[in-house]
Amino acid sequence: MNIKQLRMLNPGGTRPAGPENRADDGIAVIGIGLNMPFADTPDTFWDHIENGIDCNRPISSYRKKLCPPVHQAKPADAFHYASYLEEIDGFDGAFFGLTPREAMLMNPAERLFLETVQHTLEDAGCVVGSENRSVGVFVGLSSDIEWAKYRELVRQTEPEYMSSGIEGLYAPMVAGYASYYFDLHGPSQITDTACSSSLVALHNACTAIRGGECDMALAGGLRVMTLPVIDPNYRFGIESSDGFTRSFDAGADGSGTGEGVAAVLLKRQSDAVRDRDHIYAVIRGSGVNHNGRSMGVTVTSPEAQGTLLSEIWRKAGIDPEQIGFLETHGTGTPLGDPIEIDGIANAFARFTDRKQFCAISSVKTMLGHLYDCAGITSLIEAVLALSRRKLPPLVHFNRPNRALDLMDSPVYINTKCRAWESDHPRLCGVNSFGVSGTNCHVLLEEATPSPAPAAVPAALRLFVLSAKTECTLKRYCDDYLAFLRAHRNISVDNLCYTAAVGRKAYACRFAACVDSVSALSAALDRFRSGRADGSFFCNTPGIAGPTGLDGGGSELERIGKLYCSGRTINWTDVFSGGSFQKLSLPVYPFEHVPLWPKLMSGDHREFYFRFAWRERALARQETAQKQPVLFCSDGSAQAEAIRTALVERGVHAISTRFCKRFEKRANSEYSLGSSAEDSTAFLREMQEGRWKKIVFFRASEKSRMARETLDALKETVENGLYRMLSLVKAIEKQDVSQKAEFIVVTDRAEEVTGEETELHPENAMYSSLGKTVNQECCRVKCRVIDLDEHTSPAAAVDEILFGKDQAVALRNDRRLIQRLEPVHLHKTENGNDPFREGGVYVITGGSGALAAHVAKWIAARRGTHLILIGRSPIDPGHPAAGGSQAARTLETMEAIRALGSSAEYIQADVADERAAAEAFDRIRRTYGRLNGVIHMAGITGNRMIVNMERSDFETVLAPKVFGTWNIDRLTQGDDLDFFLLFSSGVSFIGETGLAAYAAANQFLNSFAQCRRRTRSVQAFDWVVWENQRMMDGYSRNVDGWFEQIRPNDALACMRELMPRRESGLLIGRLNRKNRYEKSMFSHLPFEVSEEVQRMVRITERAAAPDHTETGRRAASPHPADPRTIEGTLTGIFREVLGYQEIDIHDNFFDLGGNSILLKKLHQKVDEAFPGQVEVADFFAYTTVSKMAAHLAQTAGPATATMQEAEKPDDKLLELIDSIDSDSDVDAIVAQIENM
Repeated sequence: MNIKQLRMLNPGGTRPAGPENRADDGIAVIGIGLNMPFADTPDTFWDHIENGIDCNRPISSYRKKLCPPVHQAKPADAFHYASYLEEIDGFDGAFFGLTPREAMLMNPAERLFLETVQHTLEDAGCVVGSENRSVGVFVGLSSDIEWAKYRELVRQTEPEYMSSGIEGLYAPMVAGYASYYFDLHGPSQITDTACSSSLVALHNACTAIRGGECDMALAGGLRVMTLPVIDPNYRFGIESSDGFTRSFDAGADGSGTGEGVAAVLLKRQSDAVRDRDHIYAVIRGSGVNHNGRSMGVTVTSPEAQGTLLSEIWRKAGIDPEQIGFLETHGTGTPLGDPIEIDGIANAFARFTDRKQFCAISSVKTMLGHLYDCAGITSLIEAVLALSRRKLPPLVHFNRPNRALDLMDSPVYINTKCRAWESDHPRLCGVNSFGVSGTNCHVLLEEATPSPAPAAVPAALRLFVLSAKTECTLKRYCDDYLAFLRAHRNISVDNLCYTAAVGRKAYACRFAACVDSVSALSAALDRFRSGRADGSFFCNTPGIAGPTGLDGGGSELERIGKLYCSGRTINWTDVFSGGSFQKLSLPVYPFEHVPLWPKLMSGDHREFYFRFAWRERALARQETAQKQPVLFCSDGSAQAEAIRTALVERGVHAISTRFCKRFEKRANSEYSLGSSAEDSTAFLREMQEGRWKKIVFFRASEKSRMARETLDALKETVENGLYRMLSLVKAIEKQDVSQKAEFIVVTDRAEEVTGEETELHPENAMYSSLGKTVNQECCRVKCRVIDLDEHTSPAAAVDEILFGKDQAVALRNDRRLIQRLEPVHLHKTENGNDPFREGGVYVITGGSGALAAHVAKWIAARRGTHLILIGRSPIDPGHPAAGGSQAARTLETMEAIRALGSSAEYIQADVADERAAAEAFDRIRRTYGRLNGVIHMAGITGNRMIVNMERSDFETVLAPKVFGTWNIDRLTQGDDLDFFLLFSSGVSFIGETGLAAYAAANQFLNSFAQCRRRTRSVQAFDWVVWENQRMMDGYSRNVDGWFEQIRPNDALACMRELMPRRESGLLIGRLNRKNRYEKSMFSHLPFEVSEEVQRMVRITERAAAPDHTETGRRAASPHPADPRTIEGTLTGIFREVLGYQEIDIHDNFFDLGGNSILLKKLHQKVDEAFPGQVEVADFFAYTTVSKMAAHLAQTAGPATATMQEAEKPDDKLLELIDSIDSDSDVDAIVAQIENM
């Protein structure tokens, strides 16, 4: 036994099995499907490999248009320099039976994967049927980051359909959906080991075949960058500086990136030979291991790699000296490349001392790193190298990395494509190593050539071809004509055999009897040109080819005519008796249609609303019981006058003064501190009084805001708002069955009539706090009454005793309540840009997502100076810095500078008087001036009142209340063009968990009203910015009463409103896609104008539909004219299904409608025709025409009668009558689809 034989002993001391007695006969690669940059077939992909074509490039204008508008204006260097797929939005949804809406709701990577699987099966000549459904699907897919980006695009544009797209919007569904669509019954799984995912998926597929879990398996990977903007938050640390991958080169500094989708079909070698499959190569072995504790979890181990390779080679029983090529992982990193070479050398050293006999290359040098798809792409390069017997070149290699000892290594760098000479069956290996530490290696062997068939005279063969449309069939012919020009010596017998047995038959068909390549080319050309001469058969309406079954002609001609007439042919019988071999032939040419979320922002004319004050009379109830009242106040003259008026009305008003601590005084009077303990003690003392009302009087006799200090403001909040919080919490914790009425009385909290002599913004916070109390608390009902100095005690007492509205203003005894009304701005020219050239602008909350949007929008005006102020550190050297927020801020600053403006970040808390002063002093020293401030700083808090401590409340108030006060004072000497306050619509409505946040925002509204009298201050009340809710980064509710506002729309509103000096507007668009019951309006803390109700398509009748026949007719907003109804229904059908055009006679289910879309259709038709349709009606009236006739009859005197042919049959009526639940709907849809 020689040295080499000794080295090949396995650990047990026995020789590995030789080729003649292997238990495992290998796994054959019989089909390849791919979609790579500039290549969508194995042939074109190999052409690029052979010629060393680098596919990396800047992003194209087409791909840029698929990004949200905020990114489209970015320069090219803001995007990855990568190997891009071009039309990732294109998809043939009709081929897969998907409506445009369903297809759009599917991630583009999954769409491309479906098409790739179809091509893989076709390339293998595999038609899945009842006898061969034991096919597994194994997909490498690493992380959900890219999928989340597409989900956000859909969420921004089609939020109501999000629930309909679960099978297409979530990465784990990829394998399962492919199994579902192609009806494959083998294992179906996703593998995520980071960069090695797709090769590990292939290993799992091989294992499943060997273990008998499936007869065949699809293995693949996919990588598509939905939003290819360079984002420092999503960097792996291996990215190259210029986008190129220079594996093993001295100049290498990392990997570029790229996109691609690929799959292979695997089968036992013996089965593939038996079934006459086209075999590209044979997998002799595969394996997976982990680095264990290496230098780092992301750092690979040469020992682990070497062990993996050597063990696979031992088990396969091959001589490693016969391995002529290794497709390396080749990331091009200074650390990773030497480790990989060491691992390879380590493996070979266990078997041989030979040097430089094995070529190495890496497809990453031409495509970049495809991550999820990297391993399968490397395998396909190696498979094609074996089948073509050529060694692929390594691109971008000039001189080796100095850490590589290639001269003393078994491998050498192959820099150009050359013939792969060998006197034995060629062997090669494929490496793929994951940043997760998971390594995978696959050993490949070239396929044994099929024996050449015995020479036989040329005979006629039947060639068939089909597609779903005539246009596609002609394109298919074009592909075949090009293929035949490149393969003039191909076997016509094998070609015709593969085209027949290896393809499904579709509606549009072509057949021709041929005996040579030239004859087939001529027949295809004549059909393509529309010249029918009897040499072919077809069933396309545009060409009059012979299709009649007249019994004439040969047997082949008769079969061809049968085929073109739509009959199913048993091709196995037709080709019996011959020795045929499957070939790799042209695959189906999909008809791509652009399918992408609509990214452009809409019209913003319907975005503006105002809470106006409208006079309303009080409904007095003189017979009402006058229950005892706890009257809490600071003892002011106005408070005492109202308490006295209560007593004069016969009300027992227990006087309680605000003091430092709880104390019982003489004459049934009390003092009340602001602590929780004082509130609890006070209520315990009051238990026997059977009181039902607390009057909490917080009127002010002077404007503290205008003349006093920050400490005075804090003292006002301490004595008032925090005291109210403690008292409400104490009441809520009591064990009582009935609600206490908590009535807050304030003084000129906000502008109501415009005649107020002064305003007290600190008082405005009680109204918003009270509205949230009413949403959260079970034992407290809160009302707020805002007085002016002219309000009589009698009017105040009337409101206390008899009022019901949550928020009331009394002005000179006039009673007013709030009403939500739309604001119609007068049309003007664009107006002056609020931002001047070279202006200096401060944005607080500078590390937030909203600030990033606004800052980049302002920065587009070159030459502006933007100073972002935030509490959080962003300096990477700061111990508290880090995370996505700091990275986002740094990215924002880089973007600002790229746009030609300057950016600076100052870490400061604007609620801290000294820190704020230092920040603004620094700005003036640096820039010499300050032109505007946008105050966006805020904290939501997100805590229920009963669990809220005073410190929690103060934390939320600090940036908006105290910060606003500081900024206003510190900029008194600056001639500001604007001081814009970002407020929230929650201030008017309140929201569970956001009591302090609502109060703080209402302060901003009143503060703007107060200060606008002397300087330019504006407050905008925003609805939730799309995906930017502060409490969790992403809004948890897709849309509520108002739609989330897209950032681009918000910026457009700012551009329109700032020059107009508008303030106090609620900015957002009503959500018309939901139905609102009348009861919802009655429970709001304000009135809703009739115009707003019309805007959400609600009327008093429609809010509570009358389901009687008379009620149905009266509720219909449409005339009973079928043509008018048809127009409305056509628009709804198009919207739900996603088609641009449909015929009124098209069946909903034939168009791809399913149970999910049916429910959406019913919702929208019911919005347009309230109460007139049930889900069951859509089974009976399946077309626009039928449903319009039905609605016309329902809505009024019939102007059109349903034809007999339009009436549902008895069987359908039985199905309809059985509907009782959503699950019934799903089942019946399935039955109808099969009827």
